[in-house]
Amino acid sequence: MDQNTARQMFENGAFLVVLDAPCGIEFGIDLDTWETGPLFKGLKMIPPGIHYIHYSAVNNDKQTGIQSGFLHKFALKEVGDDMHRIHIE
Repeated sequence: MDQNTARQMFENGAFLVVLDAPCGIEFGIDLDTWETGPLFKGLKMIPPGIHYIHYSAVNNDKQTGIQSGFLHKFALKEVGDDMHRIHIE
């Protein structure tokens, strides 16, 4: 992604704030998945539209549990806090 595209996405894209997510879970949007670290606070530069937010617990052997998720329609410049939908033990 070039610098101008990144700047436009940052200025106009949505943010999903995810505070207090456990370290080491799998968290993703649409077809992208990441393992959360101690500094994970959410996602940024999300294009407007419907997206699938998903997450699952990971055990000590790096095996993932059942994936949970939800659909959310992000608006332009939205700052969303959907932690009430996310419950990971």
